[in-house]
Amino acid sequence: MRKSFVFIILFLLMVGGFIRLLQIQQRETRNERSVLLLDKDHSLIYRMLSDSIPGRFVFSLRNEMQFYVQIVDALKLKYLSYLVVLRSDGNLLLSRSLLSFGEPTVFYNFGIFDEELYAFFTGNLQDLKENRSSVRFLSRTFDEVRLPGTAYREKDLDGHDLLKMPNQNIMFLFEQKNDGDATIANEIQERNPHGDTVFRWNSQFYIDKKKDEKFEEIDPLHLNSIAMQSKNTLALSFNRISRIIGLKYPTQEILWEIDAKNWKFINDTYGGFVRQHTIHFLKNGDLLLFDNGNGLPPRRSRAVQYKLDFDRKEITQVWEFQCPNAYPIREGEGSVQRLSNGNTLIGWGHPSKQYGEIESDTVFTEVAPDGKITRELISEPPLYAYKVYFDETSN
Repeated sequence: MRKSFVFIILFLLMVGGFIRLLQIQQRETRNERSVLLLDKDHSLIYRMLSDSIPGRFVFSLRNEMQFYVQIVDALKLKYLSYLVVLRSDGNLLLSRSLLSFGEPTVFYNFGIFDEELYAFFTGNLQDLKENRSSVRFLSRTFDEVRLPGTAYREKDLDGHDLLKMPNQNIMFLFEQKNDGDATIANEIQERNPHGDTVFRWNSQFYIDKKKDEKFEEIDPLHLNSIAMQSKNTLALSFNRISRIIGLKYPTQEILWEIDAKNWKFINDTYGGFVRQHTIHFLKNGDLLLFDNGNGLPPRRSRAVQYKLDFDRKEITQVWEFQCPNAYPIREGEGSVQRLSNGNTLIGWGHPSKQYGEIESDTVFTEVAPDGKITRELISEPPLYAYKVYFDETSN
């Protein structure tokens, strides 16, 4: 009887050890690099360092740091552009190149539009010669969907952002150009499904009211992100002046202006954000954004979260994650998204030109609230994404 009992104990220990070994092997496999080939010259290295929620990473990639870099000669420049959907288990679900639509086509800002559709901005070479672009939509199964009233081959359409309003209308961004084709003002337009413009605001109204401020003549504000701060307040992010304003909707009254001039920053590592991108307002009212921090060494670009006190005009840093890689200053673009499990997805945009030619770069990083990296994607050689989105509704 005693021998049988000892045998059972030994057997259970062996089984337990075997299960433990499998768990270790699974964890080691999860930590190994998953190499995904986009083409014969470019690979993506996906690393899952710890468990996280299932879903899809959605983004577009390109090999040029800037969108409108002599795109007219894109083929001569060997310009590359991809729509990418990467499942969280490392499987590449979608990889469409710039020739996917039958002609050289540039993709930009591919991401989540709503619970059913993805959206991206695109234009062929002729469109880009004429400064025209379109918004196109894909279903979760990657079938193209035409929405009535949306912008198609629109002149001066701005691909920085797109906002579906609570009333199901769409808010578009436009750039107002001078005769030399340089941006001098930004405009937002809300359109209903019939294509009618039902709301319009031009940044020149704002510039005209700020007679005590000096603005750059070319692209003085550079509106790059819009969000609903509340039911009746639109938040607009002005990159050039490192400011976010609250616009009363639909009366257009300026309610607040958040920057280092107008508000007091508390417990902020760098005393405020600079040249920010991708603003979000969380359910608790906090502001989450990507802080590029251009031109202010030794600071690093970062994702940062603030608590806002509108009465006192105080903004308090409650969380941040600084760029951990070898190229910490992200000169342009960048994104941030808070996931349902509390983790934060950070798209790193593109690095400063000061680094010169680099062999690889981080496209995105997912981090836990304590700063532990859970997932990341590296591109060799570098391809750049303006924003990276995580779709929790699909896998």
